[in-house]
Amino acid sequence: MRKAGNYILQNSVIWRVLLVIFLIYVSVGIYFGRDFSSISAVDLIFHEAGHFVFMPFGMMLGILGGTLMQIFVPGVLLGYFVKRKDYYASAVMLWWLGENLTNISIYVSDANAQALVLLGDGGHDWFMLLNMWGILPHDKLIGDLLWHSGVMLILTGIMWALMYSHKSVRRRS
Repeated sequence: MRKAGNYILQNSVIWRVLLVIFLIYVSVGIYFGRDFSSISAVDLIFHEAGHFVFMPFGMMLGILGGTLMQIFVPGVLLGYFVKRKDYYASAVMLWWLGENLTNISIYVSDANAQALVLLGDGGHDWFMLLNMWGILPHDKLIGDLLWHSGVMLILTGIMWALMYSHKSVRRRS
C-alpha cells in the first residue's frame, strides 16, 4: 500500500509541473498576442453571465457586470484555496485572474476604436462605461495598466505554482 501512495504522490507532482509548463506556454502566447480560444471561451461564459447577474442593479452595473464576473470568479476561488491552504491551486487561480485582466485590458483598450468583433449587438461595454465616466480618451492608458497588472499576476501565479507544485501534495492515510 505504501508503494501505491508514493506512486500517486509522485504522479500528482508530475501533473502539477506539467500544468505549470502549460500555463507558461499559454502565458507566452498571451504576451505575444496568440489566441487561446478555449480559455477565452471560459472567460466569455463568465463575462456574459455577469451581465445577467448584475443587470438588476442598474444599467451601469449591468454593463460592468461582465468584467466584474471575470474578476470575481477567479478571485473568489483564489480566496477559497488560500483559506484551505492549498497554495498550488491558489497559484493557478492567481494565474487565471491575471489572464482575465490581460483579456479585459484588450477590451478596454479597444473602447475608442471599437475594432474588436464582439458577441451580440448590445454595444461595446467599455466604450459605454468610459464614455459615461468621462474618461474615454484614456482607454489605452487604462488598458495598459490592466495589461501590466495582469502580466504581473500571471508571473506571480507561475512562480507561486512552481514553488508549491510539490509542497501542497499530501498523501492521505
